[in-house]
Amino acid sequence: MPKIYRLTQVFILVFIVLSCSSSKELSSENWKILFDGSTLENWDTFLGPRFKPGDNGQNVTEESFLGLNNDSANVYSIVEIDGEKVL
Repeated sequence: MPKIYRLTQVFILVFIVLSCSSSKELSSENWKILFDGSTLENWDTFLGPRFKPGDNGQNVTEESFLGLNNDSANVYSIVEIDGEKVL
């Protein structure tokens, strides 16, 4: 095998090994549980405008958006399916 191919293989192997190594340990302290099993407390929701039947969406303005964390219609909710709570 020519020397250049061998050198290329070694370089790729070293690159892969260095890419996979991490200087920082992952721990549970770095993670935030989003779904606590019963509420959406750790979630943000965003709702666009309400559309009426037959509306083609041409009258949408920024003011018509319900916005961030304004889920008055309970579009996002927790329900129980087969004994488990799901979003």
